[in-house]
Amino acid sequence: MFILPKGKVTFYQADSKHPWTYLWVGFSGSKAESILNKTKLLEHYFCHSTLNSKILDQLVKLTQFRDQKLDDITELQLIAELYKLLAFLIEEFPSKAMSDSSILIQNYIRQAKKIIHTQYGNPLKISDIAKKLNLNRSYLYKIFKEETGYSLKDYLIQIRMEKSADLLTSTTFHISEIANAVGFPDALAFSKAFKKHFGQNPSNYRKTQR
Repeated sequence: MFILPKGKVTFYQADSKHPWTYLWVGFSGSKAESILNKTKLLEHYFCHSTLNSKILDQLVKLTQFRDQKLDDITELQLIAELYKLLAFLIEEFPSKAMSDSSILIQNYIRQAKKIIHTQYGNPLKISDIAKKLNLNRSYLYKIFKEETGYSLKDYLIQIRMEKSADLLTSTTFHISEIANAVGFPDALAFSKAFKKHFGQNPSNYRKTQR
């Protein structure tokens, strides 16, 4: 896969014994360069794509618009498919800056998970986690949700429920003791959260699991 930037003289030649099959898309716009800067394509002007790459299928989709009349709806569909192609390019050929950003985000996610796993027994708030990581609360929420599929609150509840279920089946602790051990202010708040998560209250869960 290669790119021919606007205003640059380019020479390329296929092997005469193994000629290429060409699929190409031309586009321009105020965001074109900034989007392509998020890929490696402007660094080397070419990249090797894998056989199962989503990019090829997307190129084929775009070429299907050649014979269509571009009314308002079709034009919007074309733009949507072009943006999807650009997203695949960034995903498959991220620039170093994008790769570094991804590494940093993964580090934040690991640290947030570590805080939750080690401090779920405390009255932990999402704002506390963000503060420990020196991050904006909304930004942390966004990247955590995108990377894990869970909101921070849901992930914290999930860990607390897993730990409490384990304590219910492996110990004889009172419900209030378990509630306190997994970060709930009292047995009532814990029982409500537990029933919502497992469909039964802690006492019944303990009986059915033993």
